[in-house]
Amino acid sequence: MQIGKLRVAVAASLGLMWAAAGAAQAADPLPSWPALMQELAPIGEREAERLIDPKDPRARQELYRFLHEMMSQAYFALQYQDPRYPDFWPMFNQVYAYGFANPDDAYYQAAIEETGVYRISGTRGSVRIVDFEIGSGDFVPYGKGRLAPTLKHYDLDRDVKLDDSGRFEVILSAERPQGWKGDWWKLDRGATFIWVRQRAYDWKNEVDGRFAIERLDLPAARPRDSAARIAAGLQQLPKWTAAWAEWRYQWIRRLQDQKLVNKVQAQDL
Repeated sequence: MQIGKLRVAVAASLGLMWAAAGAAQAADPLPSWPALMQELAPIGEREAERLIDPKDPRARQELYRFLHEMMSQAYFALQYQDPRYPDFWPMFNQVYAYGFANPDDAYYQAAIEETGVYRISGTRGSVRIVDFEIGSGDFVPYGKGRLAPTLKHYDLDRDVKLDDSGRFEVILSAERPQGWKGDWWKLDRGATFIWVRQRAYDWKNEVDGRFAIERLDLPAARPRDSAARIAAGLQQLPKWTAAWAEWRYQWIRRLQDQKLVNKVQAQDL
C-alpha cells in the first residue's frame, strides 16, 4: 500500500510539474501555424521570376520541387541536429542534390561547437575516398549569413590509424585530452559543422563506411526540446529555404556567366 501511495504521489507531483511547464511555455509568444506558412508562401513566386523563362511550366514545377527539397532537409538542420547531441545526417546525395547531382558522392553532416570534445568512430569501408571536413559559419548548418571558409580536412587513409578491419576512433577537440594516447584531431576556433564525404567508384563492389559521433564533455541523455527551441527552428524554415534558393541561383548564374553549360571544369563552392 505504501509503495502504491508513493507512486500516486510521485505521478501527481510530476503531473503538476509538467502542467506548470506547459503553462509557462504556452504563455510565451510562440508562432502559430498560419503565421509560419504565411512567411513561407511567397518564396516560390519570388524565385520563379528568376527563371530563364518564368512561363515555362516544367521549369516552374522543378523550382517548386527544389523548394520542397529544401523544406524537407530543413527538418534535419533546424530540428534534428544539435551540436550538444550530434549525429551524422544525410546532407548531399542523390535525394538532396541541390541542383547539381553527383551520384558518386554522399555527404553526411553533424553540427558541432568549437568548445566541444567529440569522439568519432566507425569503419572505413572500401569506397575510394573518405574524408572529414570541418567547416565554419552558420550558413551550412543553419541557413544563416553567408558561406564561410573550410577550416580543416582529415583523410581516413592518412590521418588516423585503421585496424585490420578498417575500424578507427579519434577525438576531435581544441586541445588533446589529458592522458589520451589515441588519434586526435584539432578542432579550430569557429568550427560549426563536420561533413563526412564518401566517394564511390565501383558501386557494385565497394562498401560504404559507417560512422558515429558523440560528445564527451556533456551528459549523453538528450532532454526534451523546449517550445522556444522548436519554435526557433520553425521560424528559421522560410529563411533556410530562401537562403539556399539564393545560393543555388547565384551558383547557376556563375556557371552561365562562365559559359560552362554542357562543359566540365573544376569549381570551388
